[in-house]
Amino acid sequence: VVLVLGLKSFAAQDNTTVYDRYVYLAMLGPALLAGALLYRARQRWQLGIAALALLALGAKSAVQTRHWKSDRTLWSYALEQRPDSAVALVALGLQYSKDGDRERAIQLYRRAVKIKPHDVEAHHNLGAVLASMGKLAEAESHFVAALELNPQNLSARNHLSRVYFETGRLDLAERHARLALDRAPRHPDVAIRLGEILLTQGRLPECVAHMEAVTRWLPDNPDGLTLLGVALAQSGQEERAIGYFRAALRIDPQHGSAKHNLEVALGRSRPGGSNEVTPGAAPR
Repeated sequence: VVLVLGLKSFAAQDNTTVYDRYVYLAMLGPALLAGALLYRARQRWQLGIAALALLALGAKSAVQTRHWKSDRTLWSYALEQRPDSAVALVALGLQYSKDGDRERAIQLYRRAVKIKPHDVEAHHNLGAVLASMGKLAEAESHFVAALELNPQNLSARNHLSRVYFETGRLDLAERHARLALDRAPRHPDVAIRLGEILLTQGRLPECVAHMEAVTRWLPDNPDGLTLLGVALAQSGQEERAIGYFRAALRIDPQHGSAKHNLEVALGRSRPGGSNEVTPGAAPR
């Protein structure tokens, strides 16, 4: 009971703090006792005290339920009670990130990292928000930190591979993409990114072989189909490329890269068509 009341710290308290549910079973005895006393009450003043107690408890319950109105209100309240809780900071940061308030999310994640430098989720989430804002150098440092703490964190490795790809460090991007695929061979984002890396490096036969394998188990992904079409077109296989661009557009008629590359491929396939290679061919 001492632990539940928050009077003494315990190992898992940062994750659990003091949850309402801990008192549900514990309060059964006091509730039965109160009921028995109320049943035996005969004096008006006794009934009056009971009524006041019920009103007070009802008011307290009404206030408490407002904290559970949403995830944001719940974690905001938890943070008020425990300002040093990294768990509450990360959870509330996630809510602000989902709502589009990335600056507030970053503030909360930074506090979490400062309080608990070894929190993998705090580093990962902070890196993800920073990357979404184009702050790739700082994002990279947090993804690296997350992986140092937990090398099996697939999402952090996926994000780090993308940061390396977007900053032109293709060897590192490939290394981390392959490490991620070792753990999750059918991860769509990582598999397609490896194809993008191979395409950017000019390793067209490898890119075609890889994306052919990917599209066999991921046949309805327009990005993958478009990327395979781009690799085929750059390899001189225009007719096959056109087929993949059309397949991508059947799935997503508004896919901009597939539409653009289909137009270019059709233009090149016509007599006198341009053989100019268009930049920005990769779908993602």
